[in-house]
Amino acid sequence: MTRRRITRGRNSTPTKQEINTDGDDDNMIQTPIVTIKKEELTSPMDLTPIPSSSSSGKQSKFFKTSPSSSASSSQDNTKKEEDEDIEQAADKLILFNEQYEALKEYRKKNLNAPVDTMGCSVLADSNADEKTQRFQVLVSLMLSSQTKDQITAAAVRKLQENNVLSVAEMNKLSEKEIQDLIYPVGFYKRKSTYLKKVCKILLEKYDSDIPKTVKELCDLPGVGPKMAYLCMSSALKQTVGIGVDTHVHRISNRLEWVNTKTPEQTRMKLEEFVPQEEWDVINHMLVGFGQTVCKPVSLISSLYFNIYECKDWSKM
Repeated sequence: MTRRRITRGRNSTPTKQEINTDGDDDNMIQTPIVTIKKEELTSPMDLTPIPSSSSSGKQSKFFKTSPSSSASSSQDNTKKEEDEDIEQAADKLILFNEQYEALKEYRKKNLNAPVDTMGCSVLADSNADEKTQRFQVLVSLMLSSQTKDQITAAAVRKLQENNVLSVAEMNKLSEKEIQDLIYPVGFYKRKSTYLKKVCKILLEKYDSDIPKTVKELCDLPGVGPKMAYLCMSSALKQTVGIGVDTHVHRISNRLEWVNTKTPEQTRMKLEEFVPQEEWDVINHMLVGFGQTVCKPVSLISSLYFNIYECKDWSKM
């Protein structure tokens, strides 16, 4: 694999150099997402930084282009503004690409985060029928909100051991019985109410299966966009969006990929420039990094700084 590096001064323009790392065929590491040369960009309309199969050829909204010149603006000023926008966008593209590749390399070498062994995608019983497996993924996601992966995994295992983690069997339980089984997940009383309502809906409307669209999933009690997109990916094997939780939201803003206030805003911005083939990768990658390195209350560690500045990995 060939990986590009950037040498940055505080006020300098990035330059690239090639480092030969041929022979690494692990699918966690990919070649750079995009190769771009600033001299190849001739106008703001060239700014489609990272192609996505869902973008329909539209220009990315992530990097702003200069506003249309007014009647009183000179052509020289307009051209200068356009050139500055092009250079700024190209710099951001190169830095994003290097940071993203560095994160993937780090996570490939450090699969030690809770999400790697206790995430929703690994908790379903592989011996259960497909409908039940999909339901178990959905329940895992519903329980995971405001709850550590270790506690979520323990609750899921307890439901499985008691043979009640199917639509039909859970529907037979009272809310109090569900509470006793899922405690101490966050908001366990509220979640037991949601689970009872969801079981009833799935029995009556979906033949004991889960909905097959994001909208229908979000219509279920206790299910939001993050859960819906992750459920589509993990349970239905359909990648239709990026699941953005608190880790993805926090890291994307810390690295200045986006400037957003809510996870849903972050999802929409990320989907404008992250290629669709990376949508099911970025959540797992950033969640694991957020659980082990870039934590909510931690200071910026040397490792995080290295990723931000794309330092040489051999010195870490």
